[in-house]
Amino acid sequence: MKVYYDLHIHSVLSSCADVLQTPNNILNMCMLKGLDMIAICDHNGAKQYATIDKIKDSYDFLVIYGMEITTHEGFHLLAYFEKYDEIMALDKIICDSLDKSILPPNDQVITDEYDLEIEKIPYFLNQKIPFSFEELIKIIRKLNGLIIPAHINRKKTGILDFYKDLSKFDIDAIEIYDGSDIEELFSEYPYLKNYRYLINSDAHDIDVIHERVQYMELDDLSFASFKKYIQGK
Repeated sequence: MKVYYDLHIHSVLSSCADVLQTPNNILNMCMLKGLDMIAICDHNGAKQYATIDKIKDSYDFLVIYGMEITTHEGFHLLAYFEKYDEIMALDKIICDSLDKSILPPNDQVITDEYDLEIEKIPYFLNQKIPFSFEELIKIIRKLNGLIIPAHINRKKTGILDFYKDLSKFDIDAIEIYDGSDIEELFSEYPYLKNYRYLINSDAHDIDVIHERVQYMELDDLSFASFKKYIQGK
């Protein structure tokens, strides 16, 4: 079955997201756009999922637990999980490692199921964490997570600015920056054709969330089928 997706959306927990990126607004927009599978991937945090878990069953699409992590090297990594407990275990590990003296440039808000603010995170989430890419791979694998380097061909925050050969790392797939020339990327790095790739919106604004365009062929609408697809060649 064709499953239309957007697996990289930011909420108001990310300081760089618009104030309209509340859980209800995000999920309602995903419903209006006809998506089948989504993931909210905030920077170095997953605390918005406590609220999302309360409202997601009102929608027909599958919500996958995700996070965008800033590695010690400085590039971004997407991690996906089947279970709430798994991503919250990662959230605690990363939260405990953050420098709490770094202040955020904008508010980082956790809301309730009515989109009302219940907490602000006072320290900057989107900072380099003490864990290297290889250390994060071990941590995420122990928690049964999937590992996908984010927007790999985006300058400064893409992994290719740091490592040219990704085949030596235990990753599941890659994310390519939306709107990029994929053939040009594959021409420069032919081995990347061996990986499944995602094209997500990386939406920080509500109107940027993907339309019903990008899809993957899955056996059914489940995390297990998503995992099987992502780990395919």
